[in-house]
Amino acid sequence: MRRAAGAAVAVPGSVVSGRIAPGESDPDASFEPNSRSPADGQPDRPARPRVLTRRCLRSRERWHAERAGAARRSSARSSPAASRPASPTQTPLSSPTAAAQPTVSPIAQPGPGSSPAAACAPASGGTPSAQAQLVALRVAHQSGFDRVVFEFAQSTAPGPFGLPTYSVEPASSLSGASGQPVQIAGNALFGIRFQNASTRNPDNTPSYGGAIDLRPTTPLVKEIRLVEDFERVLTWGAGLDHLVCPKVSVLSGPFRVVLDFPTPP
Repeated sequence: MRRAAGAAVAVPGSVVSGRIAPGESDPDASFEPNSRSPADGQPDRPARPRVLTRRCLRSRERWHAERAGAARRSSARSSPAASRPASPTQTPLSSPTAAAQPTVSPIAQPGPGSSPAAACAPASGGTPSAQAQLVALRVAHQSGFDRVVFEFAQSTAPGPFGLPTYSVEPASSLSGASGQPVQIAGNALFGIRFQNASTRNPDNTPSYGGAIDLRPTTPLVKEIRLVEDFERVLTWGAGLDHLVCPKVSVLSGPFRVVLDFPTPP
């Protein structure tokens, strides 16, 4: 027996191609007449079977397909992006850099017309308690250097006889007891200072009878001049044509302090 096209089909119960989860609404609920219960005050009638047309079936199948697609999209969005393995990134190797070479600073040499204290280290010596009198001062040129000699003899001042303490160092200017700078010829200047020494004896008689301002004809040393002789502090200044560092040595028998300033041979 054939059914007419578009005829209704009686399906006992719920005719679906899947289950309806608890709490979900049924899109075919509008097709359930006579679903009242005895609590409504109406006599209980037997439930009639649902009648689903082909149109309703198609609508229900479309609803289930849309829900399945929405569930798949929601699952794809909720999955963390970190779950996908990151493609490794290759870090480019840096090109080798040449190691910095240490720079060697040249040793500063004394230049003409300058007398920096750093160019020549100060020289010092002698015996702190020794007393002496200056008796001679000599300047002469030797092969390869100009020599300045300070010679000492015994003093009558209280204290042992010996070589007095001395210091030799470059200076920019020299001043006497008055505080006034003393002019000395040359382009470089050295101060030679003695403690517990003098050109005059304690009785004020001279122990040194030479000149207190010497201008030799030597190639390097241009002037040797007395700067101070006060309270047994004796200072001399040596003016040079240009700055060179002297070699300072001490001799005995008699006591002498010798300064050798190098010059071309």
